[in-house]
Amino acid sequence: MNLGFRNKKADSPKPDQILPKIDPQNKTQHNISNMKFHPSPATLLCRALIAAGALAVTVTAHAGLQIPYTPGPDTMHLWHLNDTNGLTAADAIATSTNASPNAIPLSVTNIGEPTPGTPPYTNASFGAPAYSLSLGASYAGTTKQHLLYGGILPDTTQFCNPTSGAFTFEALVNLAAPASGADMEILSGDNGAAITARGWQWRIETGTVEWDLLAGSTDNDFKATLPTTGVDAVATNTWFHVAITYTGQSPTNGDTPNIITMYWTLVDGARTNADVLSQYTATRPLSGASEGAATPALGIWGSGRSTSNPGNNEGGIGSISEVRVTDLALKSYQMAFTNNGQPFPPTIKTEPPPLTLAPYGGVLSINCSVSVSTPTYTWIQYTTNSTNVVPNQSTSTLTITNATFANAGSYVLVISNSLNVVTSTVAQVTIGASATGFFSTGIGTNDQVSASDVPDPHYILIESQDASFLGPNAMVFEWNNPIEFAPGGGSYGPTNGSSMWIGDQGNSGGVYGNSVAGNYTYRTTFLLDQASPTNMTLGGDLFLQRHHIASPQWPEHRDYAGARRRLVFHHVQHEQQQ
Repeated sequence: MNLGFRNKKADSPKPDQILPKIDPQNKTQHNISNMKFHPSPATLLCRALIAAGALAVTVTAHAGLQIPYTPGPDTMHLWHLNDTNGLTAADAIATSTNASPNAIPLSVTNIGEPTPGTPPYTNASFGAPAYSLSLGASYAGTTKQHLLYGGILPDTTQFCNPTSGAFTFEALVNLAAPASGADMEILSGDNGAAITARGWQWRIETGTVEWDLLAGSTDNDFKATLPTTGVDAVATNTWFHVAITYTGQSPTNGDTPNIITMYWTLVDGARTNADVLSQYTATRPLSGASEGAATPALGIWGSGRSTSNPGNNEGGIGSISEVRVTDLALKSYQMAFTNNGQPFPPTIKTEPPPLTLAPYGGVLSINCSVSVSTPTYTWIQYTTNSTNVVPNQSTSTLTITNATFANAGSYVLVISNSLNVVTSTVAQVTIGASATGFFSTGIGTNDQVSASDVPDPHYILIESQDASFLGPNAMVFEWNNPIEFAPGGGSYGPTNGSSMWIGDQGNSGGVYGNSVAGNYTYRTTFLLDQASPTNMTLGGDLFLQRHHIASPQWPEHRDYAGARRRLVFHHVQHEQQQ
């Protein structure tokens, strides 16, 4: 099967001069200048088999708040953010004799605008109202160009247990802008280094809470959708508790290893526990090993990736307080809420969507969010011929790696404790056929990110308007300007360890020469096995720099200067090879 992309330089043509074009060999095409394609994890799935969904469940109870926090023996850092000097926020462990012995106090400095590093600032300040008078005050931002900066750390040992790798990050947040369009870092370890040394992003991003471990790759990027209904429905001018826990790669307290749990809960004195958004299985610890070695730049309510552009345009719009780092995975009743030690029965807050589609050989994951104390989780699979308890699944998230057709069927989650037993609704799982030889741009023959200034082994340039660069080589770009960090912030498509930019001529030495305006068509080929190309779905992300788009998905002709667009092709044009 062949897939073609048609690229159009947008130096001078007007939008109404750019028309959709079809390659003579029936390729799907887009008008772009430089291109970067990153297929989604379930890259190519047989649509005839069933569309995708996800399983989710959650929990609730009632009793009281245990804030403001006080440092305990597992507390690594605690920033109340009720400081009054207007410039810095102290780490409460600095004056405590009860903090983790591994912790070193880290104060954070307010950096904002109009002149970063030179206060006063007009867009970020201490002294904003907190949830209650007992909390004093909070830190607030009114635009995205600010952060509380804690400096660059040599490693991640100040943010997790040095033995087990476990951690809990949590904060109270009050959004002054809708979460649906947000990009607000809560507690970030990202920096301006290459992908191998970048830390993590923990942020509210376009209606989700995202955890993205960057050090070395983006293979641990998890997003949990924020609720829009129910008691925890995301809203502006309302205080919420947000948290993420990781049980560690080598837990010593009986926890299941490598479990990431995200929480989002309305701050309410009647609550007894934090509500789970979703759970995931991590494949790497906070350090990034073995693919990277993070040197995090600490940023609160903004990214430490940039201080000259403070917050890297990821500053929180709204208020934040009670930011705490703990060196173990806290339970739902050990955070801002308490049930005074009383058990509570399981409650399913969100029933699972009915359909889930996973690729053959890929990962089948069904996320469940459940409110319960001391639970036992049992996943059950129903097929035409059998009913089976799924082995080695002891959390509210079902994860099966290297899925086969035998993993298709109907699944339910049974949650039980000493008080009750509840069962979720059915999640129907279908395993779809995947493509062989379908790669992101800029991936070498070893399945790793390619060296730069060499031809992409999987994509060729079959049409070019530049007589000096007629193809067939599609050149892999370097990790430098002007593409990954293009003018205007340019963070729309940084090198992410999973794909690279390609172009007609590359950017040797970080210098890119403008191509002649016109059509540029790139082609890749891949093999379909046990799938009909006439009824399949192809998904991925297409990053584009200064281009006009003309396609069935985007019939309007618009100029996107540095855009990221989600691609989903249905009924892709194809060629059958004998």
